[in-house]
Amino acid sequence: MLNHSLLTIVPAFLLLVLAFFARSLQGNWLAPAPFFSLYWATFTFIVLLFAPEFPVFPTGMWAIVLIVSSFQAGSLIMFSFMAPDNNWTKYDDKRISGNVSTVIIKRMYQLTSLLTIVSAIGVAFLVSVGIKMFGLSFSIDELLSMGHLFSVLRYNEEGLSDPLLVKIFQCWIFPASLLGGLSFSFAKSFREKVMCIMPFFISLLSGMIVAARAGIVYVMILWLSGFLSVKVYMSHGKYKVVQFKSVLLLVTGVALLVLIFVSLQWLRGGAIDTIDSSFLNHMKVGAFGSLAAFTTWFNFQESIGLTLGAYTFPGPFDFLGLAEREGGVYIIPIYFESGGSTNIYTLFRGLIEDFSLPGAIVLSFFAGLITSISYRKCGNGHIRWILPLSIFYALTLLSQFYSIFTHNSVILAWVVAFFVFILPEYKTLYLRSDRKVTNHE
Repeated sequence: MLNHSLLTIVPAFLLLVLAFFARSLQGNWLAPAPFFSLYWATFTFIVLLFAPEFPVFPTGMWAIVLIVSSFQAGSLIMFSFMAPDNNWTKYDDKRISGNVSTVIIKRMYQLTSLLTIVSAIGVAFLVSVGIKMFGLSFSIDELLSMGHLFSVLRYNEEGLSDPLLVKIFQCWIFPASLLGGLSFSFAKSFREKVMCIMPFFISLLSGMIVAARAGIVYVMILWLSGFLSVKVYMSHGKYKVVQFKSVLLLVTGVALLVLIFVSLQWLRGGAIDTIDSSFLNHMKVGAFGSLAAFTTWFNFQESIGLTLGAYTFPGPFDFLGLAEREGGVYIIPIYFESGGSTNIYTLFRGLIEDFSLPGAIVLSFFAGLITSISYRKCGNGHIRWILPLSIFYALTLLSQFYSIFTHNSVILAWVVAFFVFILPEYKTLYLRSDRKVTNHE
């Protein structure tokens, strides 16, 4: 039975209306304005329908509508000023053969392969550390218990982290994931395509060892953000998202994701938990509790000073010593009457705490401007604009939890990709200038 009032459902419907309105103007669901609004409309309706016991306050919903509307306005305005390049009709690997784009594509695949192998070595180190730390044998039962043992240490031992050597090897799974998603559509053989999706399997193995889901979520989002950006580039911004194959893959992917997360929660409990109502409620809180947590916080928030980016960019702020990043971003959780608690408050709480609601609205407007530039440039055949567009997709796909800039190891993915994309141009410019000097002499 639905417990949500009309005041809560109206802004959810408005998000859906905004999505279809933007789609009619930008012509594709992957365009920034319809993508962002449809994503949040879909997530909101899923929460209202399948988790009606979670309190979703209208005031928080209207704050989301304001931020999404502002982003959409900026995106639509910039989109209207930028015309498509009719000379770039679709990707043609013969037409770009020998130019900078070919160098970038080749280097992306090579680095995906190399970094995946490096990450796999990190997983092997992690298994070795677990066996020695807990005195385990190589039997299946004891290896399955490793996730539970790591989980207990993670929650009971303050400041506990993986050994430095494991971190050094495993952090490269995130650049490998982004580059794998970017490379997948360019891959010409089955072997190359398999290598492009290998980062997911490495992250899944690592997640099973420590019974943690965050790394798997990051890898999937990074991969998908790269994949979608390349589809915009290759299709001239006309990639058809709504088609039978895409819908089938989406349904299959969601089903596999649910199975993976249920399995990881089972391993976290020591592979002995029964899947009862308490178990399922814990899973539901983890998946859908963030919207209720944000609207509850927004409804009862107290006025505090602005943090000016510390929650939107917690990773860089912590790295630069500007602000200390707390575990899980926020320490104080929201408790639900139906049971369970969460300290995940969506991306929007960070934006509002950093810049206030009016500031978040203004910032979202300018973000809409920038993402529309990236989208149009990608559709016009400018391969380097794939990177900023991939940041937008990643930010959106993680926004129901928190900012994509929470962990510096995830930001490393775009740092590596930046050099992959920028170095070929400098090499090309150097060779051109060298030829000019030679010809002059």
